[in-house]
Amino acid sequence: MLDINVKHVLRISQLAVPHLEKTKGAIVNVSSIGSALKLSPMPYASSSKAALDQITVQMAGSLIKKGIRANSVNPGSVRTNFL
Repeated sequence: MLDINVKHVLRISQLAVPHLEKTKGAIVNVSSIGSALKLSPMPYASSSKAALDQITVQMAGSLIKKGIRANSVNPGSVRTNFL
């Protein structure tokens, strides 16, 4: 889960910084409301999303100096046939 939800986001963000700095772009990460739950039914997924939330906070603080904004969207679950 960390590879999928954290490692790849970090890598693509690092690669995008030079372009985003030139264009004053933004990074928008998609996390989950599950990252804020105390007892999640999916602890591995939720903990990786919590890590992504913290990485977003740290990126926002460090990249704003370069004119790059970083934010996270944390949607809740949606009732589907899968759920």
